[in-house]
Amino acid sequence: MIGFDDVHDAGLNRPSLSSVAVPARDTGRRAGQLLLERARGLGAAAVNEEFPVKLEPRETCGCPRPQT
Repeated sequence: MIGFDDVHDAGLNRPSLSSVAVPARDTGRRAGQLLLERARGLGAAAVNEEFPVKLEPRETCGCPRPQT
């Protein structure tokens, strides 16, 4: 099982949830810019952008729990 957005609690549960981390601040900022552009009549009909993501493997993919 794997989650998306890598919320803080994903690593705290047992088993810890593997997750895909996304740059929430960057994607939110860009979404706001696109919305303002669209409201001003400057935006394109459709936009396709990619942001870097990172896989955070944890126990739900069979990885051992890190020792603390």
